Amino acid sequence: MHVALRVTAVLALAATLTTGCGPGGKGSADSGSGGGADKGKVADATKPQTKEIGKTIWADGLKWELKSAQYTPKADNGYDLKVDAVVTNEFKATRIDGWPDVTITINGADANLTTGSTAPPAPGESTPVPLAHTGYATADKPFTFEGAKIVFGAAGQQQAVVPLTSGTLVANKPVDVAMTAPLTAGRMTMTPKSAQVRSDTSIGSNNVRDLKKGARSVTFVFDLTGTPSAYGFNVDGACFRLVMPNGQTLGPETAPILAIYPDKPLYQNQVVTFVVEDGADGDYTLKLVDDAGEGKPSAGAKLTLKLTQ
Repeated sequence: MHVALRVTAVLALAATLTTGCGPGGKGSADSGSGGGADKGKVADATKPQTKEIGKTIWADGLKWELKSAQYTPKADNGYDLKVDAVVTNEFKATRIDGWPDVTITINGADANLTTGSTAPPAPGESTPVPLAHTGYATADKPFTFEGAKIVFGAAGQQQAVVPLTSGTLVANKPVDVAMTAPLTAGRMTMTPKSAQVRSDTSIGSNNVRDLKKGARSVTFVFDLTGTPSAYGFNVDGACFRLVMPNGQTLGPETAPILAIYPDKPLYQNQVVTFVVEDGADGDYTLKLVDDAGEGKPSAGAKLTLKLTQ
């Protein structure tokens, strides 16, 4: 799926902030090929079973819509398990090159779910992904969907959790933050277009990065205008700061590196990302700084950020 804010520098995340390697809603009653099992009873593990899932989570910058799970028994207590999912890359220009770790807990034991040869979707696209597992059951531990859950993300990282029967869904859904007021500091004016808090990932120039457990990333998309002298000036991460509710000031994890000249005063759709660890819900302030000392830092734009889920 604690508080860490990392901000993303993804060109073209701008219009919409909407977004490895392992694979790799609401549920209904278990059903076999001929009907469902009564509540409180374990379904017959010798017959195929289907479990409707109908839940959505976000992991490693991708949106996962989990449709259903199918259990197919084989000889010698073996079985095949397949989880049908549709995965969407909601970013407009950022490629996701790998899958998060995905595990399923069955009867108290963890097993990997794999994606086979399926590749992550290109920016703005969706693809069906069959998550698969081949396992074995025993007489004292027959296969059952009861108590099963699917976990996205490795131990120690931010995880999304999908219970198949009962339990708490951890979706890690990105949260958009309203921000429209421009910031001016010295020779620069920053006009924000959007801001987003993410629990599933922090995104760099062209990659995604795992967040530690409890961390959040915050991404700002903006246009930047400069009024330089004839020689121009540079803009980098030193020009952006995020002030936490306790007064602590954070520098960005990723930020644009630009050269502003009289004939090139405007850069559109820039992205800066902050990662907040051990933060809290509250008022955060984004500040723009003229690092040449020719202007005072902006007073900043205050944002009320909800970092917990």
